[in-house]
Amino acid sequence: MMRPKAGVVALVAAPFLVGCMGVRSIAIPEPAARSGQEVRGVVLSGVGGSDGERLEARRVEDVRWTDSTLAITGVFASSGDGIETREFSLDSLSAILVRGLDVNRTSAIIAVAVVGTVAAIALIINGKGDQGPLR
Repeated sequence: MMRPKAGVVALVAAPFLVGCMGVRSIAIPEPAARSGQEVRGVVLSGVGGSDGERLEARRVEDVRWTDSTLAITGVFASSGDGIETREFSLDSLSAILVRGLDVNRTSAIIAVAVVGTVAAIALIINGKGDQGPLR
């Protein structure tokens, strides 16, 4: 039996893995951990410390952190297709939006793959069982 090549497996798996990615909100990271984050937007602080408005960029060109601000250059929903830079005070933010692996989507895709495989095997086995009892 031939083993599939790694490139073919990666090509088939890539669309499923891309579907597992999502945008989630996390607390503002410490300065040492900020450079590794794939920032997609911010969550502004609401009244009484609750989460307020979410501002998510459709495309991010650049992210710059300072001790007191976060500047995001990209295409925001309110800016149409134009690139703009928005600067936010860290005190006005309750969280940042980052792109990462979404556990719920990943679990759903894996569940569908497992159930689909089991269903296909069951159909193959039941298809051969229609021929009557074995002698």
